[in-house]
Amino acid sequence: MIIQRITAAIRSQNWTNVIAEFLVVVLGIFVALQADNWNEARLDRKHERESLERLLREAENAVALIDRQIGVFTVRRQGNPDFRRPDLRETSDSSGLLSGGFLSVV
Repeated sequence: MIIQRITAAIRSQNWTNVIAEFLVVVLGIFVALQADNWNEARLDRKHERESLERLLREAENAVALIDRQIGVFTVRRQGNPDFRRPDLRETSDSSGLLSGGFLSVV
């Protein structure tokens, strides 16, 4: 319909109508693109909020798990006064590369 009006305006050399119709089409496309960009930005913010909430829940769960593990360690330590950290195994390395270094924890 718009194309028919534009072609009719061009045939009759009514340039004012051609320019007006062209501007209406361009303006309509611009408004549609802006609406699409706005909607995509809104969805991005929604996904970001959901991801941050999920990350917060995971962090809270991790903190709760660590607190429970600390509690278990504390109970074991209080129940056994001789509770100590196990000694690290020492290796007999003739070159001396493993003894005393960070690899001695092997």
